[in-house]
Amino acid sequence: MVTINDIAQNTGLSRSTVSAVLSGKTESIRISQTTSELIRKAADRLGYHRNSLAYQMVTGTTNVIGFLSEDLGGTEFTGAILSGIMCESAGSGYYTKLFPYTRGHVEKNLTDIIGQRPAGIISFAVNQPDFERIFDQLAKFGIPLLSLQNIEINRGIFVITADADGVTAAVEHLYSLGHRKIGFFTNRKSMELKSPRNEGFLNGITKHNLSESVVIPELLDTADMETLTRVVASKSYTAIVCDTDYNAMRILQAAAKAGVKVPGELSVTGFANLAAVELCIPPLTTVLQPFTQWGMAAMRKLLSVINDKSKSYLTEKIVEKIEVKLIERESTAPAYPVN
Repeated sequence: MVTINDIAQNTGLSRSTVSAVLSGKTESIRISQTTSELIRKAADRLGYHRNSLAYQMVTGTTNVIGFLSEDLGGTEFTGAILSGIMCESAGSGYYTKLFPYTRGHVEKNLTDIIGQRPAGIISFAVNQPDFERIFDQLAKFGIPLLSLQNIEINRGIFVITADADGVTAAVEHLYSLGHRKIGFFTNRKSMELKSPRNEGFLNGITKHNLSESVVIPELLDTADMETLTRVVASKSYTAIVCDTDYNAMRILQAAAKAGVKVPGELSVTGFANLAAVELCIPPLTTVLQPFTQWGMAAMRKLLSVINDKSKSYLTEKIVEKIEVKLIERESTAPAYPVN
């Protein structure tokens, strides 16, 4: 078996220099690109493969990145985020391990994570109390925790999509089409948690002084098909902005039941750009969240934090936003007069 000592002897360089290059630490100790290339070519030529288990025993760290979530790829968006994380981690010499999150039972999560000593953790849809508990405990072991949603605490690492901007763009689009009575379909829990999507809707209607545009009150607590159909049939709005594609597709279904034409009598927008929205009748105008790119960006950010000796995330809040984009399809059109 070829060892670091063999490569050092072959290149005439020190063992520590060879080890640094093969461990990906060239920047931290300023090894030149020429020297790095010399070592890597020698490693390839001699057939060197790093013994990961031995490396972990010596350093006390692993090349594993954990993904902590209740949904471990069961939905389209989580699967796409995971795909981005795994592609980026594999290209950086890391592996991804899934850790199932159980709301309100973080001690089990902590036991599993700390016992396996991952290099870092990416969390998705972990509530604030649990996140803070996990963050504080992992910090004691030098394991950084990155969240894919913005949590109202003053420290940590967050890579999020610009949801508020996306919903504001949807309102702007409808305003440009002459809509002045725009409803927003969300729920009370989302309102209470101050969702950025709610913020984006309020920003949009405030900017244009749309006094007749509101969060649809009937849908805050009850959004069954009967209620949806009644709201759509009332024709109180010329357009409805939905906080998810799922809700937008339900509005399309309610419109079909109520005999309300989309987009002739009602324009509808969603949020996410799930694969199914192109198959809707009509195809749905929505805000595209780039899920795979989001996962890749989160992985890159986490790796940069892992390699940053300052550990500023322990005392500062580091937020990176991923841009979203409005995709115009056939579910929006110029406003139809309402009662």
